[in-house]
Amino acid sequence: MNPIHFEPLDAFVNVYLPGEATPVEVHWQGLYGDWPSEEPTPYTEFAINNCEREELAVYQGLVWELSEGFARYAIPLWHRDSAAQSIGKPFSLVDWEYSIDAEKLAADRIQGFTPARAGVSIPSTPWERAHAHQAGLFEVDAFADLVHLQQALWDASSSINLFAVAPGPHRKQRLLTSLRSPRPPQLEDVLEQNELLLDLTVGMDLDDWTSITVASLTDQQARLKALSTALNTRVRTYEAQAPSIPDVPTFLHAMAHLAARLP
Repeated sequence: MNPIHFEPLDAFVNVYLPGEATPVEVHWQGLYGDWPSEEPTPYTEFAINNCEREELAVYQGLVWELSEGFARYAIPLWHRDSAAQSIGKPFSLVDWEYSIDAEKLAADRIQGFTPARAGVSIPSTPWERAHAHQAGLFEVDAFADLVHLQQALWDASSSINLFAVAPGPHRKQRLLTSLRSPRPPQLEDVLEQNELLLDLTVGMDLDDWTSITVASLTDQQARLKALSTALNTRVRTYEAQAPSIPDVPTFLHAMAHLAARLP
């Protein structure tokens, strides 16, 4: 395994950028065979397939743990309408999104808040054309919602912004106001003390790179170190048992443990 480690970029932003050193190196060989036709499967539960493998459970679980205790709102970049179909929820239109250039393997991959964009169908509808420069902000109430968003984003790379903020309708409205401002918002416009802006970017094609970005007005390094240490232990445990996993249900239980989703 390759240990997860976050590097501070400045006082507000920490990044995990594994490059080719993905956290899980020992994979379950059942990922390369035929799965049962009935659900649940690695894909339905974690968006895992035979290319994007156990590391997806690692990344999703870490993002979920970091946002524990907060209300969660997500922007799936570009694929707004397919994400709405996948998650089965309405969204609020916003004008800004937090952008990561997945083709860069350095700190300059973080572009900050940029004008939102959304893909349109061909032929497109009048509504799609009218809102092609707005993203969708979705409420994320369960881990499965995060997985459903990921399932809608297959491309050369995918990005999900996850805002972990105080609960309540007034706080959601303040978040929406900041993401609809006439100028690019700054972190202090979007976040309050102890809140987080997380980005999970998954590189799928060659020369597209995965990262987890953690932005906050509060120092998060001690918490990131503690969560990463616990996660590294779970990865080692998984790698020891991966060669002997007999079937899909056992694999799914192992992924739930890897993602810290067991009770």
